Amino acid sequence: MYQREDWEDEPSQVSEAYDVYSAEQIARKKDAQRLTKMTVRIFRDEEERITGLTRDGEMSLSVLLVQGDGRLLDGQSLGALEERYRAEILNMNIVPVPANWRKGPLDGAVMTTEGPLAGCYQLEVSDSSLGVWRTSDGRILYSSEFGLEKHSGGVTPPE
Repeated sequence: MYQREDWEDEPSQVSEAYDVYSAEQIARKKDAQRLTKMTVRIFRDEEERITGLTRDGEMSLSVLLVQGDGRLLDGQSLGALEERYRAEILNMNIVPVPANWRKGPLDGAVMTTEGPLAGCYQLEVSDSSLGVWRTSDGRILYSSEFGLEKHSGGVTPPE
């Protein structure tokens, strides 16, 4: 561990800069701890504070990809998630998308307003043999390699 006491000949600018840096690090650590304890419903797209959580200030939407039978992509049943693990599992399976997807790509998605999925769009997808998940109309594709992406044009996505 480094010694915190100032050296006798240390310039005051150095010790002041260190104090500012230390305070910023403590604040970041507390923010990170607070964020890891939150559930999905706290991050609503309408709230002003969400802009502070995004890199470029553009608010994003949360999308949970589900299979037609209510299972997550990893096979876990959405209805059978244990409460103590639910927030972690949901956060691991939610994909953020730009706010402008609300109109257009997410037209067929269900948006829940209450419960553990409040503020989250549930988008139904089905699997192909190559691990590419797609909506029934083929407008949105998901793969572990590329994430969630819009597909447009007349070309049919690969199976």
